[in-house]
Amino acid sequence: MKPIKFLSILFCSIILTACQDVSDIGVVIRPSTDALAVISDSFHVETSTIPAGSIYSESDKLVLGNYIDEVYGSFKIDFLSEFRYLKDYEFEENSSSDSLYLVMYYKTFFGDSSAVQEMSVYQLDKQALNFSNNYYSDIQVEDFCSFNTLLGKTIYTAYDRTISETTRSESDYCNTVKVKMPDSMKDRLMTDKNILKSQDDFLEFFKGVYVKNTYGSQTVLQIDSVNLELSYRYIPDTSKPDSLIYKTIVFPANKETSEVIHMDQVKLPDLSEKPDSIEFLTTPNGAFIKVKLPLDRIYKRIVEDHPSNMININNATLVVESASMSDYTGRLEPPLILILIREADVEAFFTQSLYPAPNIPTVLSIYDAEDDTYIFDNFGDYLQTILESGPLSFAEVGDFVLIPISGATDIAGTSATIRHLFKPRGVRVRSGSNKKSPMRLTVTYSDL
Repeated sequence: MKPIKFLSILFCSIILTACQDVSDIGVVIRPSTDALAVISDSFHVETSTIPAGSIYSESDKLVLGNYIDEVYGSFKIDFLSEFRYLKDYEFEENSSSDSLYLVMYYKTFFGDSSAVQEMSVYQLDKQALNFSNNYYSDIQVEDFCSFNTLLGKTIYTAYDRTISETTRSESDYCNTVKVKMPDSMKDRLMTDKNILKSQDDFLEFFKGVYVKNTYGSQTVLQIDSVNLELSYRYIPDTSKPDSLIYKTIVFPANKETSEVIHMDQVKLPDLSEKPDSIEFLTTPNGAFIKVKLPLDRIYKRIVEDHPSNMININNATLVVESASMSDYTGRLEPPLILILIREADVEAFFTQSLYPAPNIPTVLSIYDAEDDTYIFDNFGDYLQTILESGPLSFAEVGDFVLIPISGATDIAGTSATIRHLFKPRGVRVRSGSNKKSPMRLTVTYSDL
């Protein structure tokens, strides 16, 4: 799984929510020389914190570790992965194996850099992952792994202090964790020529691995790529037996193989004592925010109460403000990017992972650290469509969900791959009932 260029700021166009009461505000601007009225209304939204449950597990990074936060809850996260064979690869004559390692590369991690961790690697010995299947975070590992074959384990810290600062400062440096695989595997890879005939033959030999943290907590690795790396040597000239050549070949886990993130022992924030004035967003354990838009109220105010029953939505903006905690001592920071999407569209959107998504309206917002807010603009066209459809269609629209995401643009920057965010993040936001500054949808409209 190679790192991809993270999306910057090239997004906009989704849906958002509202529900309001007597505190809704309306402002009318009517130029003295023109009969056109430009009106701005603010509608409070109805919100609730909901558990995400099982989410689509494809990610641009694999994740491994345990973490406990006193405010945002806890989780254990690990992964399953298969590997890609090397097409038409042939070992040189007089070759012999040296070592076979599972190698995980990562540039970033979260949590305690010096906490001692143990990683264990088990063989998938029941069935292989199916590349055409959609897998979710509650995948039953026992369906793929009997836990009878422990391939290897290792002790590590996220920040390896044996690496010099000179080496670490090199542009191509990447942190690694290596787990030595059994000698029987490397020897058979060298001697059984049938293994590298096809991907199916390779998976018959080795279905993949389940990698989990078996000791330690408060450290989460964000793994950019994972490989099986076989080192061997051969004699290029038998008349010179001392002239050895050493090579390493890589069996990668990449976009042509299945990689599945699995989460266990998930604990959400304590919602039983959550005040009505706030809502929670957390990842990867998954507390999302449901937003209910008061379409009947908006329709009455903007359409029915309008003399001509004909209006044009100029702009609609959802304002989501952080409810900062001065006494919070944890490490979690707010998610960088949120998406607002119809609850009914969540599964279809994330399984296809494309942005913009055909026939699925969406709106993105990037966190403004200076103002502690997420601003969702460009909701106007979608709201116009909803209102023009009339009250009988409002039930079909349903509620919306606010979800943290990660993603990457294509080379041209015209489309993106959007996925659930598995990096540890957390933020409290002001709810639709917050008395100081409630979550609200502001709509500006005018006569047609």
